[in-house]
Amino acid sequence: MMSNMKMNRNINFAFLALFLAVALFAGCGKESAETKNEASGGPECVLYDTEEDYILATDRSGAAQDSQTGKRAEGVGNDAGNPFAGTGNARMAELWRKATEENDADAQIDLGVCYQTGDGVERNMAKSAEWFRKAAEQGHAVAQILVAQNYSMGLGVNRDMAESAKWYRKAAEQDIASAQFTLGQYYFEGTGVKKDYEEAVKWWRKAAEQDYSTAQFNLGGCYYEGLGVEKDRAEAMKWFRLAAENGEEDAQEALEMLAHEDN
Repeated sequence: MMSNMKMNRNINFAFLALFLAVALFAGCGKESAETKNEASGGPECVLYDTEEDYILATDRSGAAQDSQTGKRAEGVGNDAGNPFAGTGNARMAELWRKATEENDADAQIDLGVCYQTGDGVERNMAKSAEWFRKAAEQGHAVAQILVAQNYSMGLGVNRDMAESAKWYRKAAEQDIASAQFTLGQYYFEGTGVKKDYEEAVKWWRKAAEQDYSTAQFNLGGCYYEGLGVEKDRAEAMKWFRLAAENGEEDAQEALEMLAHEDN
């Protein structure tokens, strides 16, 4: 069984599944899950190892800078029921007004981030999760991914991988490549859903067609091994090559290994 492609170049592709499972995380850089309108089709979907990693990665630079400088204005947001009215925290008062009165999804996400990081308000993961969900229920793809991540890690909610898969699906159905990639991962591993290689291939293909390099690599592996598709070496080579062109180092190693087999 091949545990890691980099460990032994003389070993054949007798079994690529474990390598694929390891590689699933390789394409998700430690970037903010809130990044919008990326070339890959949407926000970068990241599964963090710890809650602290998640908090650090999703702390918006603008909010952090405002917190550090302590800039707060008076006189904004005196609406009844606004917990920040009259506190001198103009930014939070205005966010609250937009999130509640206007039902503004972006403001709801901003409030969620503030509660998540403790910026301008006492840190409260449950309230953060509530605001992310309000935005997600309006169909906001970024919020849907944040909700999915909360359920996958138990941040402010009980850990529930089925719920995580549900919310990733909602974002994936909006053609967000990173969500499609992660949903494919869930189907490949049977995380929160019944293991189904054909479904994994389906979602990886959608992400791969948006130049999501790790999805391209995994799709190539599925074609090589016949996981969810008929074995097709030419298709495997095609997807490995595309992934390599997009900077996926493991795909380049796969191509080198296939070339070694041919020799």
